[in-house]
Amino acid sequence: MIELSRSLIVNDGTQPELSVDDVWAGLQEKAANPMPYVKSITSCTVIDRFEGGLVRDIIHIGQPVREVVTFYPKRLVHFVRTHGSARGTIDNEIGHDENGALTLTNPGQFAELFAPDGKLVFANGDPMIGPAAIEAGVSGFFETIKGLRHAIVSEWHEQGDTVLELGVTYDRLDGKQVSIPVVTIFHRRNDGLIDDYRVFFDLAPVYA
Repeated sequence: MIELSRSLIVNDGTQPELSVDDVWAGLQEKAANPMPYVKSITSCTVIDRFEGGLVRDIIHIGQPVREVVTFYPKRLVHFVRTHGSARGTIDNEIGHDENGALTLTNPGQFAELFAPDGKLVFANGDPMIGPAAIEAGVSGFFETIKGLRHAIVSEWHEQGDTVLELGVTYDRLDGKQVSIPVVTIFHRRNDGLIDDYRVFFDLAPVYA
């Protein structure tokens, strides 16, 4: 299944336990040298450094992109795409879940599941085509909420097609929670990459 999630648990028991300091050091390293961490980035040149951040030119999914990266120590790395085919912002944020477990946001990983011409459509919104546009669009969506969680109600699989019935709980910016039904339909190519992903829901209660 594909799960779109705002945050990932850092310490899942498969490696030595990491602290906030460890994660922060890794995020700083990733900002200057992302290739070992993000397979869709094949080149990175830091062209400027300033107090609290840097400017870098990267090749992402074959496309040149310039990003201004700002560090908020031990809390957040904020990326602003100023040049390239897909403008927008991306946040890597250190936090904790309701049980106190250390978490890290990284919405860009979702975009890497898509084919170069893969399409993502939320409800009746405009299609986002290609991983760069999908990454920027998903990051923009997450700026309007605090987080979300999925619970699978039912799922169906037929060759390359998958249909998921979900119950999704959204954490709103005002601290309230809203749960709504969602249906997701997506198709994988023979190489495993997604070429069509559609999400059907009514988001009105999330922003009411």
